[in-house]
Amino acid sequence: MDQLLKRLERFASQLDRPQWAPLVSIVEAEREVRVYADVPGVGRDQIECRLVAPSALEITGTRRARRDQNGGHAPVRHAEQPRGRFRRLVPLPFPVSPDEMTARLRDGELEIRLKRATAPAAETQTIRGE
Repeated sequence: MDQLLKRLERFASQLDRPQWAPLVSIVEAEREVRVYADVPGVGRDQIECRLVAPSALEITGTRRARRDQNGGHAPVRHAEQPRGRFRRLVPLPFPVSPDEMTARLRDGELEIRLKRATAPAAETQTIRGE
């Protein structure tokens, strides 16, 4: 009985986890960084990008199950393309401005442009003694 409960707990803990992560490329320019993510089959309404730190980008979303041409679900015989929730945390080469982020989705590729921050974000403050 304990084994069964442990298996159920393990299964339940995995339900909320992302099931895959898109492949990314990072291109660094002098004043901006561009992140390209492969997300074929993902619509604009199924993806979200946000800065989780001055130099870290999070891409999350969902790729839904494929439907057959008649609108129903056909039996899957073989599947290599992941489906379900995804998450990718992308470390950026420098701090970026949260107000100057643009994203474009075209032909299954997400392009995110982030401008270099003009002033570094203060995460800590130095206190000088007398």
